[in-house]
Amino acid sequence: MDYIHNNPVKDKIVTTPEEYYFSSARNYAALENELEVILLDLF
Repeated sequence: MDYIHNNPVKDKIVTTPEEYYFSSARNYAALENELEVILLDLF
């Protein structure tokens, strides 16, 4: 998950993962986001 969240940072689109509007990192930081992320506890 860190790899996915840090891709926009690596590509220098943003400076932190939470700044990228279409990233689920915003959900984990409790910020407004268009994406709805539902965490499943499978184990």
